[in-house]
Amino acid sequence: MKNENKKMYMTRTHVGHWTFTRPKGNETQSIYAAENQVSLSLLLGRGLVDDSGKMSFGKWIREYHGNIVEEAREFIGITVEVNVPKGYSYRRYREEFCDEHNNDLTNLDTTNEKDNDNFQGQFTDNFQDDKQ
Repeated sequence: MKNENKKMYMTRTHVGHWTFTRPKGNETQSIYAAENQVSLSLLLGRGLVDDSGKMSFGKWIREYHGNIVEEAREFIGITVEVNVPKGYSYRRYREEFCDEHNNDLTNLDTTNEKDNDNFQGQFTDNFQDDKQ
Protein backbone atom coordinates (compact mmCIF):
# COMPACT_ATOMS: atom_id res chain seq x y z
CA MET A 1 0.00 0.00 0.00
CA LYS A 2 1.26 3.46 -0.86
CA ASN A 3 2.46 5.57 2.09
CA GLU A 4 -0.40 7.92 2.90
CA ASN A 5 1.77 10.23 5.02
CA LYS A 6 3.52 13.47 4.13
CA LYS A 7 6.98 14.11 5.59
CA MET A 8 6.97 17.52 7.28
CA TYR A 9 8.74 19.41 10.06
CA MET A 10 7.73 20.99 13.37
CA THR A 11 9.88 23.23 15.57
CA ARG A 12 9.82 23.42 19.37
CA THR A 13 9.05 26.82 20.91
CA HIS A 14 9.53 27.75 24.57
CA VAL A 15 7.30 30.85 24.61
CA GLY A 16 3.67 31.18 23.58
CA HIS A 17 0.56 29.05 23.62
CA TRP A 18 1.82 26.19 21.44
CA THR A 19 4.95 24.17 22.23
CA PHE A 20 5.50 23.38 18.52
CA THR A 21 4.77 25.03 15.19
CA ARG A 22 2.24 23.63 12.78
CA PRO A 23 3.83 21.14 10.36
CA LYS A 24 5.78 22.80 7.53
CA GLY A 25 7.22 21.52 4.26
CA ASN A 26 10.88 21.89 5.21
CA GLU A 27 13.08 22.75 8.20
CA THR A 28 13.65 26.36 7.07
CA GLN A 29 9.92 27.04 6.85
CA SER A 30 9.40 25.46 10.26
CA ILE A 31 12.07 27.62 11.90
CA TYR A 32 10.65 30.73 10.20
CA ALA A 33 7.20 29.83 11.58
CA ALA A 34 8.72 29.33 15.04
CA GLU A 35 10.33 32.77 14.87
CA ASN A 36 6.96 34.27 13.94
CA GLN A 37 5.11 32.35 16.64
CA VAL A 38 7.52 33.37 19.41
CA SER A 39 7.89 36.93 18.08
CA LEU A 40 4.13 37.45 18.23
CA SER A 41 4.05 36.24 21.82
CA LEU A 42 6.94 38.55 22.79
CA LEU A 43 5.34 41.47 20.96
CA LEU A 44 1.99 41.04 22.70
CA GLY A 45 3.73 40.47 26.04
CA ARG A 46 5.21 43.95 25.73
CA GLY A 47 1.83 45.49 25.15
CA LEU A 48 2.48 46.04 21.45
CA VAL A 49 0.12 44.99 18.68
CA ASP A 50 0.40 43.20 15.37
CA ASP A 51 0.27 46.22 13.07
CA SER A 52 1.26 44.34 9.93
CA GLY A 53 -1.94 45.25 8.06
CA LYS A 54 -1.79 43.83 4.54
CA MET A 55 1.92 43.00 4.86
CA SER A 56 2.70 39.43 5.93
CA PHE A 57 3.41 39.21 9.64
CA GLY A 58 6.80 37.58 9.02
CA LYS A 59 7.96 40.34 6.72
CA TRP A 60 6.55 43.08 8.97
CA ILE A 61 8.07 41.78 12.22
CA ARG A 62 11.49 41.44 10.58
CA GLU A 63 11.36 44.88 9.00
CA TYR A 64 10.02 46.86 11.97
CA HIS A 65 10.91 44.73 15.00
CA GLY A 66 14.03 42.79 14.03
CA ASN A 67 15.23 42.95 17.63
CA ILE A 68 12.19 40.92 18.71
CA VAL A 69 12.94 38.26 16.07
CA GLU A 70 16.54 38.08 17.34
CA GLU A 71 15.27 37.62 20.89
CA ALA A 72 12.71 35.05 19.72
CA ARG A 73 15.53 32.82 18.44
CA GLU A 74 16.61 32.29 22.05
CA PHE A 75 13.28 30.53 22.70
CA ILE A 76 13.37 28.12 19.76
CA GLY A 77 14.44 24.52 20.22
CA ILE A 78 14.68 21.46 18.04
CA THR A 79 13.03 20.78 14.71
CA VAL A 80 11.57 17.29 14.37
CA GLU A 81 10.53 15.38 11.28
CA VAL A 82 6.91 14.22 11.38
CA ASN A 83 4.74 12.12 9.11
CA VAL A 84 1.38 13.83 8.77
CA PRO A 85 -1.37 11.43 7.63
CA LYS A 86 -3.12 12.34 4.41
CA GLY A 87 -6.27 14.31 5.15
CA TYR A 88 -5.15 15.58 8.56
CA SER A 89 -5.35 19.33 9.01
CA TYR A 90 -2.05 20.81 10.13
CA ARG A 91 -3.75 22.57 13.03
CA ARG A 92 -5.30 19.31 14.24
CA TYR A 93 -1.99 17.50 13.89
CA ARG A 94 -0.21 20.15 15.99
CA GLU A 95 -2.92 20.05 18.64
CA GLU A 96 -2.69 16.27 18.97
CA PHE A 97 1.10 16.32 18.79
CA CYS A 98 1.37 18.93 21.56
CA ASP A 99 -1.17 17.10 23.73
CA GLU A 100 0.81 13.87 23.28
CA HIS A 101 4.24 15.37 23.94
CA ASN A 102 3.81 18.14 26.50
CA ASN A 103 4.43 15.66 29.34
CA ASP A 104 7.48 14.32 27.49
CA LEU A 105 8.93 17.85 27.40
CA THR A 106 8.47 18.74 31.07
CA ASN A 107 12.02 17.91 32.18
CA LEU A 108 13.67 18.02 28.80
CA ASP A 109 16.01 20.70 27.49
CA THR A 110 15.37 20.54 23.74
CA THR A 111 18.18 23.02 23.15
CA ASN A 112 20.59 20.37 24.50
CA GLU A 113 21.89 17.99 21.80
CA LYS A 114 21.68 14.84 23.97
CA ASP A 115 18.11 15.58 25.09
CA ASN A 116 17.27 16.51 21.49
CA ASP A 117 18.44 13.09 20.26
CA ASN A 118 16.55 11.31 23.06
CA PHE A 119 13.34 13.22 22.30
CA GLN A 120 13.63 12.59 18.56
CA GLY A 121 13.98 8.85 19.20
CA GLN A 122 11.13 8.78 21.70
CA PHE A 123 8.97 10.79 19.34
CA THR A 124 9.64 8.52 16.39
CA ASP A 125 8.87 5.39 18.39
CA ASN A 126 5.69 6.56 20.10
CA PHE A 127 3.82 9.10 18.01
CA GLN A 128 4.33 8.43 14.33
CA ASP A 129 3.25 4.78 14.55
CA ASP A 130 -0.01 5.80 16.24
CA LYS A 131 -0.99 8.08 13.35
CA GLN A 132 -0.32 5.66 10.49
